[in-house]
Amino acid sequence: MQAIDNSLRLNRGNRQPFGGVRMILSGDLHQLPPVVGSDVEHILEDTYGGAWFFKAPGFQAGQFRLAALKRIFRQEDEAFIRILNGLRNARLSEADQEVLRTRVSPRSPAEASQTHVVLTPNNAAAWRINQMRLAELEGPARNYTASLEGNFEPKAFPTEEVLELKQGARVMMIRNDPSGRWVNGSLGVVQGLGENDAYVRIAGETHRVSQQAWEKFRYEFDAGSKSVSRSVVGSFKQLPLRLAYATTIHKSQGMTLDKVYIDFDRGMFAHGQAYVAFSRCRSLEGLELSRDLRPRDVIIDRSAFDFGKLEPVSDSEHFLLADMPKPELELKG
Repeated sequence: MQAIDNSLRLNRGNRQPFGGVRMILSGDLHQLPPVVGSDVEHILEDTYGGAWFFKAPGFQAGQFRLAALKRIFRQEDEAFIRILNGLRNARLSEADQEVLRTRVSPRSPAEASQTHVVLTPNNAAAWRINQMRLAELEGPARNYTASLEGNFEPKAFPTEEVLELKQGARVMMIRNDPSGRWVNGSLGVVQGLGENDAYVRIAGETHRVSQQAWEKFRYEFDAGSKSVSRSVVGSFKQLPLRLAYATTIHKSQGMTLDKVYIDFDRGMFAHGQAYVAFSRCRSLEGLELSRDLRPRDVIIDRSAFDFGKLEPVSDSEHFLLADMPKPELELKG
């Protein structure tokens, strides 16, 4: 956020916040926080007081007005919506907790992965389930190796560098199709394996899926021409999919799923993680839990709501679109 503010002021020759550009930001601070490496966490803490965008001086100078978005698109069941709102605020009634207890499943995560997408906090748990289910499928496997060029860090790989697939495997698309045949998060089943392509059945139709490239860019400013140039510094080319019997809650953010099994594993560990997991599901009927929800699973970072203390400014050109009820750390009962 500070880099955006600095860049706009510099390149527009305007010392106003964000170079005088009207800014509209949308987001949900009830969901997962920024993922910050341990090597830079202390730098952000010492410099800005934390990693949240609203800690940036540029954001604070922008005097954003707050606008709440109220319409819900993913769920329609009022009871489920009430539970999700309770999870957002870490405040659930005993009645709502009792409803969630009815969703506890006798099945293990591995068993549930036959019918549901398993969401887990743990990368290793998701990997084990995916590999186990893949091994159970009959027929030969085919490995697809990504093409790497330049500077592209392994931690930024969107899918496996060596992607192993079999016919019948459940997969998730991880990129929007330019032709609109699928979107990021669409689920499908592998129907065939070509040398470089895969054939995936999505929503009743089988599509040929070819490798796509993800690129890393570097931007440079030419003071003479006052223009910005962009150059590719690295690329990762691979099939835009990954196994989808299980995935981490972090990777599920933004998805909409009909059947979700939440594997609490060793418990949630991040602000908003429980809410993100539960809210991926369209309905209570499609939801299964590995155990009861516990108070320590519902984690709230109170600093995430500090920006709500900003006073609205009537003549500001800056708006922040969010839904920000006051958090209360309590499970009733």
